[in-house]
Amino acid sequence: MNGKQTVKVRGEEFSVSVHYYKCSSCSEEFESSKSNADPVAEAYTLYRKKNSMLTPDQIKGFRHKFDLTQKELTLLLGWGAVTLSRYENEAFQNLSHDRELQEAGTSEGLLKLIELTPTALADNKRGRLIPSFWKHLNSF
Repeated sequence: MNGKQTVKVRGEEFSVSVHYYKCSSCSEEFESSKSNADPVAEAYTLYRKKNSMLTPDQIKGFRHKFDLTQKELTLLLGWGAVTLSRYENEAFQNLSHDRELQEAGTSEGLLKLIELTPTALADNKRGRLIPSFWKHLNSF
C-alpha cells in the first residue's frame, strides 16, 4: 500500500511518500526493511530544496570540478577533518556550513579561501588553480 507520512526536519514538517504493508491477520501496518524508499532522506531532500541548500552530490561535484580532495577543502574552510565527509555521505549540513560551501563553490570564493589559507594546498596545485581563476574572473 502507498501512503503519506509527515516527517519533521529542523522544526519543519514535510509530507513524504511511504510504502507499507498490512498484515492480513491483525491489520497491523508495517514498512518493509527491503524497501528502497527512505522517508527521512526524502524529507531531507525537500528541506534542502526549500532552503536552497546543496545536496551531497552537488558538494562532491564542485569539489571534483576544482580537483580538490576532502582534506584540502576542509583545510581551506577551517573545518574538522570528518565534517565534509559526513556531508558528502548524506549527513545534514547546517545552514552556515551550507552557505560556506556555496561560496567556496564559486571561482571567486575559492580563490579568496586559497589566498587566506595558502598552506592548505600544495604549491603546484595552488599554482595551477590561481591563474585559472584569475583568467576566468577577467573574462567577464
